Amino acid sequence: MKRLMESVATWAPDTMNSMPVPEATSQNPDALRPGTSLLGGAYTVAAVLGSCGDGFLYRCHSEATHRVVLVQEYFPCGCMRNGHRVDAGGKWTPTRHAAGRERFLLDAAALGRVSGITVFATFEENNTTYMALAWPRAVSVEHAFDEPV
Repeated sequence: MKRLMESVATWAPDTMNSMPVPEATSQNPDALRPGTSLLGGAYTVAAVLGSCGDGFLYRCHSEATHRVVLVQEYFPCGCMRNGHRVDAGGKWTPTRHAAGRERFLLDAAALGRVSGITVFATFEENNTTYMALAWPRAVSVEHAFDEPV
């Protein structure tokens, strides 16, 4: 979670549409492709922003609000993509992967409480978990974890 906050803290909201983004097929072969719908069509992947810690970051379009949101997908290193589905792999047994997904949801709830970042939604889909976040204006990473969760 701290790496996610450090990543988004450096992005300004007025630059989100002009940021260079890697192609899903070259630099991030396991990332979802632009145009992929999530949460029953509530979010559409517009671009892959990259990977961070235990997943991928996407710039998405919110169909409900017609705004750009940041969506993080839980995809730990070693897991495998099967279509849109994320399957356990490497050191991740199905049990460990399920526990990691639960932890990701807890981290998403904590993120909203301690960082000031608006978490619009957390959801499970494709055998993994996601969090949809407001594009942050500014995040003080230095003090984000001063308070206990």
